[in-house]
Amino acid sequence: PPEELAGMTKRIPAGYIGTVDDTVAAVRYLLSDEARYVNGANIQISGAWGV
Repeated sequence: PPEELAGMTKRIPAGYIGTVDDTVAAVRYLLSDEARYVNGANIQISGAWGV
């Protein structure tokens, strides 16, 4: 229901519920040369929900 989504959105520091594009951006980074030194990382795509 819309009221549940509104309540959930208020608790997300980024101010919105993530989209597929938010996840794709992280995947693109991990597949890029810029991430060549990254390994064993846990990347949370959560809008800072867990901070």
